[in-house]
Amino acid sequence: MTEDILLRDLNKTDARDLSLIFSDPSIKDNLCREVLLPYTINNARVFIGMSNISCNYISKAVEYQGSLVGLITLYPQENLFKYNAEILFLVAKEHRNKGIMSVALRKMLSYTFDNFLFERIFSNVLESNLTSIRILTKSGFKREGILRNSICMGGKFLNNCIFSILRSEFKLANDLA
Repeated sequence: MTEDILLRDLNKTDARDLSLIFSDPSIKDNLCREVLLPYTINNARVFIGMSNISCNYISKAVEYQGSLVGLITLYPQENLFKYNAEILFLVAKEHRNKGIMSVALRKMLSYTFDNFLFERIFSNVLESNLTSIRILTKSGFKREGILRNSICMGGKFLNNCIFSILRSEFKLANDLA
């Protein structure tokens, strides 16, 4: 299965698939970032265009058996936090719970630690998003804490969990594997 999962740069032909993935309401309900709905093909084209020229984020398409099924994006931090990056990932509903994102996330971590100077990769996850929490812990992330009532979605305050993995932890886990 690992060889069926590929990380690659986004391209213009991904716009339709990306718009379908982002248009799924469960993505918006579980993401610690705002997503415009409906997420149009034009929104996707703009995102893809920016991902190829932006220094603000690094996005990779997650391809499974030749089809775009997800997205992983790194958001480098600035100033004193410049050796940190936030990671965000999502997978199309029909491809969830197959282990695809766990493999893709480990590939993205390997790519990141091999090509950039980041010391720490972190993720903000809603406390109720048990699937993402499972993916993160399976990939070696540790829970750092909970920011209580830190996110307001749909008029409700929700807890945000912060998970992270350090370069040394990832390297150790890979050396043992």
